[in-house]
Amino acid sequence: MTEKEKDGIFFGLCIVIGIQLMTVFLIANEFVFSIVPVPVKTYWILVPRIISSFYMHSTLAAEITNGLDTMKYVVNHPGHFMRRGLEDDDSERTSKEDGWYIRFTYAFLLGFI
Repeated sequence: MTEKEKDGIFFGLCIVIGIQLMTVFLIANEFVFSIVPVPVKTYWILVPRIISSFYMHSTLAAEITNGLDTMKYVVNHPGHFMRRGLEDDDSERTSKEDGWYIRFTYAFLLGFI
């Protein structure tokens, strides 16, 4: 995979994450921050809420498991995020640890998000 392809994938992921964060903010702004308590006479409204929560759980369980597996891999294998291709680098000041913390953090955050 070339550097241009890697950059394209990274920027695509950044755009997707930005869209997700904007969507969460808009939904929270619309539904959470402007809640007005309404008295309920019957509890039949809980039936569709329970059904939708079961559906949401079955839909998102695999994605949550995937994210947890990614975060676990990053924490258990931090050495896999060291810098590669040092033999092509002309500078003597670079080391394997250059940028390691950023790559490690990005990989963990991708699993978290």
